[in-house]
Amino acid sequence: MLSNMNWDDTVIGLPEVLRNVDRSIDDGNPIAALELLWVLHAAPPQIVQEFETVSELELSAMADKAIGRLSAPDYGFVPDTRSSEALFMSAAVVLRALEKMLLNRNWAGIPSDPEDAWRVLSSRGAAFLIPMERKFSQPADDPALDKRPFLQRGLYQHRLIPCRIDGVDVNLKRVDWLPGPGSMKLSAALFNDVTFFEDKDASTFLVTGVESAHLPQAIARALEKGHADASMAVVFPELTMDDKSCEDAKAHLRRKAWQEKPDLDMTNYRTPAIVVAGSWHRPYDTGFGNVVPIYDGNGNPVAEQAKRNKYTDRDKLVERIVRGKTISIVVLDNCLVAFGVCLDFCNLRQSTIYEQLDVDFILVPSCGDLKTIEGHIDNAHAIAVAQKTRVMVVQQAYPWIGKKRGYILPPSQLVDRDGKKLATNRLYNVLLI
Repeated sequence: MLSNMNWDDTVIGLPEVLRNVDRSIDDGNPIAALELLWVLHAAPPQIVQEFETVSELELSAMADKAIGRLSAPDYGFVPDTRSSEALFMSAAVVLRALEKMLLNRNWAGIPSDPEDAWRVLSSRGAAFLIPMERKFSQPADDPALDKRPFLQRGLYQHRLIPCRIDGVDVNLKRVDWLPGPGSMKLSAALFNDVTFFEDKDASTFLVTGVESAHLPQAIARALEKGHADASMAVVFPELTMDDKSCEDAKAHLRRKAWQEKPDLDMTNYRTPAIVVAGSWHRPYDTGFGNVVPIYDGNGNPVAEQAKRNKYTDRDKLVERIVRGKTISIVVLDNCLVAFGVCLDFCNLRQSTIYEQLDVDFILVPSCGDLKTIEGHIDNAHAIAVAQKTRVMVVQQAYPWIGKKRGYILPPSQLVDRDGKKLATNRLYNVLLI
């Protein structure tokens, strides 16, 4: 975060930065937009708040006037130096004018390789400029009443996601999937009382095995139910899907044996976009990682997400893993989906990477107790308020909590703050969005 004085100087210097933009492709508009965005996102919070005093009707009208000045060498940006707030709004107006020009481009749908198509390189680094409206940040019917904050409205129909966050690369992976009629759904699977087997030394632990009654049958049933419910995703909990279970899941997804049942009505069945296959301690990089495989609905590998924060258990043994090297985002036709692994999302002691991911959903496999789900709840609430991102957590209960098999945090804008209410004994749960 820049101080007010340094930030003001940075904005005042932007015209010179804009004059150096390469305008050979799309008149340099994506690069110019990114140069403005980096600086606007770095503004002190009390300055960013000024954006909420300007309605969408007013902002759009000012941007329309600014479009006529975009052909100037500095894109017509004249910093308003009357105050830091005026500087912010003068840059936000030019940003909106540039976005209006970008929207006039002939977008031919979502590209098969969004990483390449949406990557923009500026003087301050690379980012993905994604032409997709936010699913859950809806404008007011009357633009004069639309005063949503900058995170939800600075870019009206685009997203900005840095190509590197916290020192690791962000990967975009495309999956073709359009929702069917009616409400979108997400499916969550839990298992009966699980027992973990671990390899321990003086300071670390690694999970080497897991047992649960009827585990293979529970996997098969959850995948069939996910199809029957036409769910967008089926999510399994952390450290419950070893390599054999993942191979079984892929085989079920490829074969879809339920289609062979003679009297089954397949009318409403639909293949999920993705299956989040729990996680497991498996070989990764130079050691082991807590790795989540992500498949499409036919069992094809799409991406993986490796845990970045190491868990310390009650005996002060540290999870023996290499920290994750990438952040995966799945691009569907109408939404962006990111993933977390337990402590990566529920950690309350440090800020998380998810504050920088302008996505619609975050799906989190987890394993733990009431304190764990309460951390998830707190962070899910914060990100729902700030970014309108919906979070679903599928948490296997560990230690065992009686008849309850785990906790399910549904992907709601209104996050239930009572973790005890999220405990469930149901092995399969379908959640409306």
